[in-house]
Amino acid sequence: MPEYPTIEKGNLILRAPSQNDIDDLHEIFRDLDTMSMLNLNPINKKQVEELIEQKLINFKRFKEIFLVIYHKSYCRTIGYICLYYREYNWEVNYCINSFYRNQGFAFEALMLLLNYCKENNSKIVIANVKSTNTISIKILQKAGFKTTGLTNLYDYDNNKVIGYKYTFVF
Repeated sequence: MPEYPTIEKGNLILRAPSQNDIDDLHEIFRDLDTMSMLNLNPINKKQVEELIEQKLINFKRFKEIFLVIYHKSYCRTIGYICLYYREYNWEVNYCINSFYRNQGFAFEALMLLLNYCKENNSKIVIANVKSTNTISIKILQKAGFKTTGLTNLYDYDNNKVIGYKYTFVF
């Protein structure tokens, strides 16, 4: 079985989630604005525990790599970044706690993850983002992703919204 990756640079550590991350992750997953950008409903602390368990199972099944973004100076988890295996490619998504946004952490975590993908011979990484999520669009573009089309996404009320498909080719 593969070992869960730990990626560290500067103040950030991308690592496997643990029970110690539940409170910090719950802070993210209960935020209505954050969840609407992710097309998800807010969830309670028990559901966060179940989510972590499922993410660890999915890793063992080679379906995804869910990493928390831990900030060493703040001594807390400030977000997460995840790779999902989809149709022979990896798809990335990420989220930063609203209190820690606009400080470059999402970009820094994304670059660390792209470097991990390159070291592990990935060829393509995909990202789907709502057209209204202009901050994430800027992060993806700055990281070198290129717009490769439109995609249909759904909000947490199951309403169709327009999204962009971004592709990073190594």
